[in-house]
Amino acid sequence: MMPRQAREISESGYYHVIMRGNNKQYIFEDRLSKQIFMNQLLKICDEKLMDLLAWCIMDNHVHLVVKTSPEDLGIAFKRINIKYAIWYNKTYDKIGHVFQDRFISEAIESDEYLMMVIRYIHNNPLKANIVDSCEKYEWSSYISFTGKFIPEPMKIVMDMFQNDLKAFKDFHKLEDDKEYLEIKEDKRKFREAKIQKTIEEFCNKYNLSKLENEVMTSEMKTEIIESLIGCGLSIRMISDILGAPYSSIQKQFKKIIELNEGGQKEPSLMI
Repeated sequence: MMPRQAREISESGYYHVIMRGNNKQYIFEDRLSKQIFMNQLLKICDEKLMDLLAWCIMDNHVHLVVKTSPEDLGIAFKRINIKYAIWYNKTYDKIGHVFQDRFISEAIESDEYLMMVIRYIHNNPLKANIVDSCEKYEWSSYISFTGKFIPEPMKIVMDMFQNDLKAFKDFHKLEDDKEYLEIKEDKRKFREAKIQKTIEEFCNKYNLSKLENEVMTSEMKTEIIESLIGCGLSIRMISDILGAPYSSIQKQFKKIIELNEGGQKEPSLMI
């Protein structure tokens, strides 16, 4: 067996944490299960093992932003895992592991990244097409941030927005192409959705029914190729989508490199 990779230690004490259902199964199947998990989470906070800054409970996983010590991080989530698993198996007449392996986490070392992670997890239900706005999803901390009473540990986040609720809401509406700590399957799904949206917006802009290499000008090809590169597609993938020779796409890519010269970052691309 491969040895486990050492968990990243946060100098700031802030972590983005994901707990996932074993074998991708739903572990928060209804309102009751979500509420029980939330209650157990808050109990751990009452025990001073961690502060909870943000959360989003989905059906088969949960995203959290917490502040704690490296030692208490492990203790806190081990307790949550065990307590929820006991309740879940007893309530739904099941046996075995509920959560998949140990939780995964990443360190958060700046205020900017902290705000971006919180925005990301609040937008999870939108990306999953469960709701069309953060306000409509009951099981995330977004409604706590925008409500009349903000829990004490979360006030530090609002301080970053100068306690301006409109600024907080506007920030959540900004597009963000950065990839965060995520479940592999969801990351692939989000990428596919991004590619589809990019293609649809391009076709609408130029009144095309679909991407057709033969009817696009050189400028149009450069534009869509650059956009698809931004989605993480390789030259081969773009060639297949456009129905154009690999060499042709490669030439367009070289032009994009030239256009990005002069101190600007070159577009990343998988060959």
